[in-house]
Amino acid sequence: MSANSRFAAVMETAAASQEACHVPGMAIGIVAGGEAMTGGLGVTDPRAPLGVDADTLFQIGSISKTFAATLAALLAQRGRLDLDAPLTEYLPEFQVADADATKRATPRVLLSHNAGWLGDHFEMENPSLELAVARMRWMPQLYPLGDLWSYNNAAFYVAGRLLEVVGGKPYAAQIKQQFLDPLGMTDTGYRLTDLLTAKVAMGFSAVYTPEDAAKPGRWYGVGAVDPVGGLSSTVNNLLRWARFMMDGKDNAGNEILSSDTRAALRELRTPGAVDTFSGLSWFTKDVEGVRLMHHGGSMIYQESLLIVAPERNFAFVALTNSERGGESIIPVQKAALREFLGIAEPELATVEGTAEALAPYAGEYLAALSAYDLTLEDDGLRLKARPEAGSLADVKSPEPPPTRLALTERKDILKALDAPYAGSLAEFLRDDQGEIVWMGIGGRVHRKQ
Repeated sequence: MSANSRFAAVMETAAASQEACHVPGMAIGIVAGGEAMTGGLGVTDPRAPLGVDADTLFQIGSISKTFAATLAALLAQRGRLDLDAPLTEYLPEFQVADADATKRATPRVLLSHNAGWLGDHFEMENPSLELAVARMRWMPQLYPLGDLWSYNNAAFYVAGRLLEVVGGKPYAAQIKQQFLDPLGMTDTGYRLTDLLTAKVAMGFSAVYTPEDAAKPGRWYGVGAVDPVGGLSSTVNNLLRWARFMMDGKDNAGNEILSSDTRAALRELRTPGAVDTFSGLSWFTKDVEGVRLMHHGGSMIYQESLLIVAPERNFAFVALTNSERGGESIIPVQKAALREFLGIAEPELATVEGTAEALAPYAGEYLAALSAYDLTLEDDGLRLKARPEAGSLADVKSPEPPPTRLALTERKDILKALDAPYAGSLAEFLRDDQGEIVWMGIGGRVHRKQ
């Protein structure tokens, strides 16, 4: 089957998923065998519709973190940054509430999501990374540094400030100089005012039922959020970034990132969520012998995903303008991996669970911006999500329907059975006495109340 036929199959899956999840617009791109294939579905904004394509601008959220990590790796390659040195050697003013975490934090910890302090803290209206770091003096420690893995946005404010100090220039200026300009990523940037010639996708809230009305969000980002999730980009530009992860070369063919540096970005280093690791910001895993590096992005009502398999010269990118975009991307990424790499991520089998076996998992689990209620009902264990105070959304989204949770073949890992969480895994962590203390879901640990 030709590459174009394989891509057509992926786009067919994308169209079905876009419709099922009520996503206004979706852009897809794949690089395989040196060939780039792109496609667009739907519209930028149902109120003033323009067709989505590979040059449509989306907010890419936390995919921005891969740029911060790559800049850190580049400075380390050049001998200007030691990733394992105490952070206070570079930022003497750095301080969080926990003295031990302040002392033991390193640049690598910032990029590995195991710092342990409150992670979902956002400085969306703050123009200064220096000020954002100063405000972290109060940041509470949720668990000892290095003990657990839980996605940490706040650590990337510190990483951004670190890179400003070591690099000697504002963070966004360094990203432009070192990466965006040399790679020809002219439709990628931190300020919408710099990208006004692009066709822009607006994000919309989730739609679960015919009674739900999609509501528009707004664009965020004024400086401090840059290393955390401030970039906007297009499918075509992100495919350039993916190629850079493969060969480390700029548009002129000059090597910027050495092979050792690229390998460090994608190594299986820090254990993360189920069967996943953190390299440097990138999430990494081996699937049927293929090393995948991947990162998603979430901004207000915009969801995205980038996957790169450097040894196979393959990349996949999906950008959406819906709160349900992440859900809609899942079958598309599976189709892309199947069609172009011939691989499939393993699925954990579910097993029958008695009420007695499920009862220990019931309870209330809290994190900064999300909470879950797990209740034991006649048909089994049900999970219901609810937003916590501090949600970034401008408007209240409809609550997602509850989902059943089933036991799996692996102890303390449960699997969601119903949309919008179908296939998601919840991992439960116990203390030394065998009592459940944490539930890991959605990349965050939630403490049992």
